[in-house]
Amino acid sequence: MMCDPATHRKSVAVQCARLFAAYPAESLDAATARLRTDGYWTALHDQPTWAIESTVSAILRGQEAGVGTGWSPTPPALATAVRKRTEPILGDIRKLEAVASAGLWEDEAEPPEPKQFVIDGFADVRERIAAAEAERASESHARFLAELTAFDEKARVRECEREGVDPALGVSPSLLRLLKQQMRG
Repeated sequence: MMCDPATHRKSVAVQCARLFAAYPAESLDAATARLRTDGYWTALHDQPTWAIESTVSAILRGQEAGVGTGWSPTPPALATAVRKRTEPILGDIRKLEAVASAGLWEDEAEPPEPKQFVIDGFADVRERIAAAEAERASESHARFLAELTAFDEKARVRECEREGVDPALGVSPSLLRLLKQQMRG
């Protein structure tokens, strides 16, 4: 998240110097200046350098509402402004850490390559969609066959009634005629 501690501390000091130079301030002796710098360090030591630099630049450009209007911001005000930049990112990091620790790959020695993981996921979704479509198609086919069978049965009953054959025999009159012809010939 941050560079080494010595470099980070130096970066915080440079950003504080930018603020002190840009805003009016009373004359301070070395000990008081050191205490003020320590106050900023205490407020900012756990924040990333990029966020501190970005916030100070925004304050100096007048883009940080309510901060740095007339005087250099106090350590708590500066820390709050920096956290406004880091909180969304830290929230995303917490979400990613939660996903990573959810045990998605408990059965595997190592998690799959991210690209392959996504490819496999899409392949699984495609298979599920194809199976659902096949099931819908087979249900539709079964309904069609049932309707066709019902239609054929109605047609057979009408033919039996027309030819004077008992429909309870379960045979169509045309089949009976064919059987009679076969028996004669």
